[in-house]
Amino acid sequence: MTENLAKVSVIIPAFNAENFIGDAINSALKQHYDNLEIIVVNDCSTDNTLKVLSEFDNKIRIINNTQNSGASFSRNAGIKAATGAFIAFLDADDVWLANKLNQQLAALAQHPESEFVYTDSPLIDINNNGFDFEQVGPKQPEIECKSLANVFEKPYFSTSTIILTRSLCQ
Repeated sequence: MTENLAKVSVIIPAFNAENFIGDAINSALKQHYDNLEIIVVNDCSTDNTLKVLSEFDNKIRIINNTQNSGASFSRNAGIKAATGAFIAFLDADDVWLANKLNQQLAALAQHPESEFVYTDSPLIDINNNGFDFEQVGPKQPEIECKSLANVFEKPYFSTSTIILTRSLCQ
């Protein structure tokens, strides 16, 4: 079944993420999309992040930074290692809804002029309480496709909602 689906590389930067990384990875694994590679870039965590990652065995690929370099550096390291036609970002303390990738890839297919897609995202705290921030948008995320030239028409989007074509990263 995965032969017909373009591979999506999911990049997860992680620093001291032991309390959340398992939920993030599980939300990627529970996608209703079969052709995924999940790359976790450990940014020199000093907690039990690596122990949590070891529980995922061969379901994920782990890259270890040689020094703590931040989320942007880690995302770039993940992009360099990625083999998918699409790159999706997921922060270690975020989770995805199960149909996120299908919906966003369908939006990209409907708008081939777009180079990436992102959505609004509801914010919740550790106790699953919602935040009412105007810039976050509706509780039901809306998908938007943009070209790089007009991405800044709307100044807010969460990194964990972005999917882009591999060619945009080169």
